[in-house]
Amino acid sequence: MPDQINRYCRQFLTRKSTLVGLVALSVLMAAPGANGQSVRQLRAAPPVVPLTNEAPARIIIDPPLAEPLSFGRVVIQYSTEHLHIVPVFGPAALAVSPRIGHIHVTVDGAAWHWADASGEPLIINGLPARDRTRS
Repeated sequence: MPDQINRYCRQFLTRKSTLVGLVALSVLMAAPGANGQSVRQLRAAPPVVPLTNEAPARIIIDPPLAEPLSFGRVVIQYSTEHLHIVPVFGPAALAVSPRIGHIHVTVDGAAWHWADASGEPLIINGLPARDRTRS
């Protein structure tokens, strides 16, 4: 009998702590941030809600890092605004909101190029010093 009472007490306390946690979470969710801003104001719209008026996508490209260049390696860091870099391809990607996509990289205006969907720095080895990379 004492084991059964202990089991009921543990179940009650577990349910009670879960309920207290949910109540605390709902109170925190209902209250605005400490400075009166909502998460939407701080982080913009959630990525699952289509946007009706998106700003144009923009890419910011830094010059190649100097140290790797001395070893014949080009490392180019880039970032995008209003575009989430993901491995998505084809015309259906144009209809997705918020905007998603990838970048196309060419070297010295060559006829060939490649698509990068990593969002990580571009790393190119073995190029002659005169080559230029464009994205």
